[in-house]
Amino acid sequence: MPISKDQKHKKYIYLFTDPNTHVFHTDMRSLEDLRKSSGGETVQPPGDLKDLFPNGIPTTREGINQYIVTVDVPITRKDGTKTTAKVTVHKGIVDNLRKVLQEAQDAGFKVYEIQGFSWRKVSGTSKMSQHSLGLAVDINVKENYCVYPSSGKVDAGSFWKPGQNEYSIPTDGVLVKAFKSIGWGWGGDWKSKKDYMHFSFTGK
Repeated sequence: MPISKDQKHKKYIYLFTDPNTHVFHTDMRSLEDLRKSSGGETVQPPGDLKDLFPNGIPTTREGINQYIVTVDVPITRKDGTKTTAKVTVHKGIVDNLRKVLQEAQDAGFKVYEIQGFSWRKVSGTSKMSQHSLGLAVDINVKENYCVYPSSGKVDAGSFWKPGQNEYSIPTDGVLVKAFKSIGWGWGGDWKSKKDYMHFSFTGK
């Protein structure tokens, strides 16, 4: 089924799922062309990702390296010291990430740990994580676990106790609000899995 239609120009946009990535293409290209593109060096990105990957999303670590930078961002140590930490992310999100973390610091929420780029697959799947694109960060991992509510299985971290633990991220707190103000998504809003440490540009 097409996910959108342009009746005037008789164009349709479909979504096909590859084991490693999501690929958008129009009906002006054949499915065979799509398969060839998803097996090459790049795939055509959907939506705003075109601004971050103007030549297509690289499908290899070597290809993604041209977009990745290591920068200093504001954090607050557990002892209350305001300082900076290094994080590796896509160069196109640096300013917004710094803005969000500065808002959190100014409001008194302690982001003492932040993790960014990591070339890896989503746990339990064959899909590449948003961390592999440099478009996701994990914050205060221990106190903001990744858990499957139905089974109680924990993928990472130890617990999530907002209101009881000062490093756990509150649902309506400054950090979630700040990330959402720049259009990012929070893993705490997901349904079948809750990833309270995780924020990403795409919401995935």
